[in-house]
Amino acid sequence: MTQYNTSGLYLGVMGFNNALYPYQYNSSNFRLLTSSSKSSFQSHISGLKTAIGTALYYAVDKAVSNLENSRFPADLSKVAIVTFTDGLDRGSVEYGDEYESVSAVSQHLKSARVDGKAIDAYAIGLKGNDATNVSRFKENLTALSSSASNAMEVADMDEVNAKFQEIANSLYKETKTLSISIVSPGLTNGQKFRFTFDGNLDEATSSTCYIEGVWDRKNNVLSSVSYQGLKCSNGSSVSLTKEESIFYSFTLKDVVLSNDKVFEKSKIQMWLQEGGVWGKNSEFNPNSSSDPVVEQKSAVIMLVLDCSSSLDDEKQSFKQVQTAANNFISTLYSSVGSSSSSEGSTSTIYVSENGSRMPTDDEFRELRDDCTWEWTTQNGVKGYKVTGPNGNSIFLPAAGYRGCNGFVYYEGKEGKYWSSSSGYPGADYLGFYSDVAYMSSNYRYNGLSVRLVKDL
Repeated sequence: MTQYNTSGLYLGVMGFNNALYPYQYNSSNFRLLTSSSKSSFQSHISGLKTAIGTALYYAVDKAVSNLENSRFPADLSKVAIVTFTDGLDRGSVEYGDEYESVSAVSQHLKSARVDGKAIDAYAIGLKGNDATNVSRFKENLTALSSSASNAMEVADMDEVNAKFQEIANSLYKETKTLSISIVSPGLTNGQKFRFTFDGNLDEATSSTCYIEGVWDRKNNVLSSVSYQGLKCSNGSSVSLTKEESIFYSFTLKDVVLSNDKVFEKSKIQMWLQEGGVWGKNSEFNPNSSSDPVVEQKSAVIMLVLDCSSSLDDEKQSFKQVQTAANNFISTLYSSVGSSSSSEGSTSTIYVSENGSRMPTDDEFRELRDDCTWEWTTQNGVKGYKVTGPNGNSIFLPAAGYRGCNGFVYYEGKEGKYWSSSSGYPGADYLGFYSDVAYMSSNYRYNGLSVRLVKDL
């Protein structure tokens, strides 16, 4: 089981036809979305090939198992599988009798828990020419979705791309939460209240986004709290904190607004119910409340892509699927990529003098791009202390390099470390001076430093 520790958005990709084609990174099924991993995911998708067969049930079942067998950061808020298929299952039964129908996979999908969270499953279906059993096609989409609204039958590739974009935007939004602190004058015990969040209303009953409950002075809480048009982790009881004079404050945590609403504290209104009628509380001042705090939670998304030969048609449908999937990743990255952390804090890999292999070019690029570099001296040796977002660090000595003549050049001023990746004219390496780190390539007969990594 792989433990992922760094907060952020994790992705997995599973291509399928008669076999499975998973994206793997250091033998792991998921990878943090960063600048380097984005291009690596997209290269994998662009390299997928079509073949006869459609092991749809087996691919989704395997994707669910991969999620179940992983552990993600403690702030995980969203787990999702997005499946694209153009037809029926024609091959999964070869992997086990349980795949004779979709029922076992559907049950697994809906009962699975990942760090205690259910999987939100989406299925996009473009009916291929060989999908003559229309009812079975529709049944598959519904069975491989976590709700009826997540089963999406589309008519053409434009719709496929649109649905991918719609899902990407929705998934990202659901990983962003608000903490809202509200200051209110105190109320009498048992007073029923409503806070609305959708602007200047004449009637409380016109609101589509609000919380309401009962003011409980004895226990210093808001009790019997219910929510409309938003989700919140507080539940039915919200603690009150006494402020100055007659005022109290309370905080709504992990708030997610529905229907694309944008929270603004100036739009908060407070209403009190007297004799079954709501009236506006004129003593409430929304500007006394704090500005909302936006938090980006962790999420994991698995993309399951049909690569069956029926998509390899005159419309080049499969290439369009690849484009749509890559656009999906770009949309996610445009939202979170610039703030994503280094993935060096997963427990699947660490840099070590007694490691087992050389780093890849991609791993060195992530070290360069996503970590903090400090030129320093340790035990009399000059070099860089490289620190990841989780606080872990390594020291890379400026050991110079040995030329083909056997002499060592620029010791104490420059460092060059081989990667395992080939590059013209020989192999790629990570290099640095006291003011810059860079990637380049050189002949293998030059003597560059080596820092190994170890897969756990």
